Amino acid sequence: MGSTLFDITQPPGLTDRIEVRARDKLQVQLPSAVEFVILPTYSRATDGGKVTLNEDHLVEFRFDETVAIDTISDKYIQKFRRFLSLMTQRPVFIEEIKLRSNEWKTCELLHENRGVEEAERDLIHQHILVSYHDIKERFSEVLQKWYELEAQVEDALDLYFATIFNPNLYSHQVILSLAQALEVYHRSSPSFEGCLQPKIEFRERKRRIVEAVPEEAEWLNEKLAHANEKTLAQRLKPEQEQVIGRAIEAGLIETAEQAVEVGVETIRQRLKGRGKMAVAPAGNLAALFANSPFAGLNIDFERDEDPGRAVEL
Repeated sequence: MGSTLFDITQPPGLTDRIEVRARDKLQVQLPSAVEFVILPTYSRATDGGKVTLNEDHLVEFRFDETVAIDTISDKYIQKFRRFLSLMTQRPVFIEEIKLRSNEWKTCELLHENRGVEEAERDLIHQHILVSYHDIKERFSEVLQKWYELEAQVEDALDLYFATIFNPNLYSHQVILSLAQALEVYHRSSPSFEGCLQPKIEFRERKRRIVEAVPEEAEWLNEKLAHANEKTLAQRLKPEQEQVIGRAIEAGLIETAEQAVEVGVETIRQRLKGRGKMAVAPAGNLAALFANSPFAGLNIDFERDEDPGRAVEL
């Protein structure tokens, strides 16, 4: 979060003095009257003459009534985990889950937690896509928007984050999942028109076709069920079409179809060059989210481009 609880000073003639600053907890009201809280914490460990101070944060979801652990995990904990993964551009893992109520003591949930051993623990907040400092003044609104986004396009996010948290996928599986995520997003988002012609007109057109060949009615109904839906290429934004048009004019490609071929080949080469089954960075959908429920929050998703690595041809 880019700040610390510790205030280190060095009085004249004395050793360093460490004071713990008072810092308020961060509270956000989520859907269904659930209270989200971030509490700054620290711990102290002594080993001989050495004292180690560790700083951390505790995240709490507070409910007014009893809720099943599966619901807490799926609808709140995992969604916040994915939010952090997007903002940091790195897979984020759950360290531990503790449950408590006013009626019984605190207990710890023990379950399989794959990947946590490889979690990156030396993350510098200046290197992440969006830091807390970037959205500090409107953090509540951003987090509330995220949970709204999760509810609206959950299927697309499931496909996308499956590639982030599963490093063992083959490159073609990663590409397929990301393509499916975009397809599902375009289908579910109200920002995109997914039909080739008005639904009423298409139903009438379909009826005339089926009635013209009654002996093939079952087959025609099956084949025409999704005939009015635009393909992903047909739903591309005008800006993307303009970029492709300029690339053709510049002689970089000859047809629009080649843009897809070049993109897939570029991804394939990047994956191949990493030596192991790599995962696309979590920030790849940032621009997409900036034009969806995050629009209007004035969040700066832009960062310096990765210069990449030298490639021998």
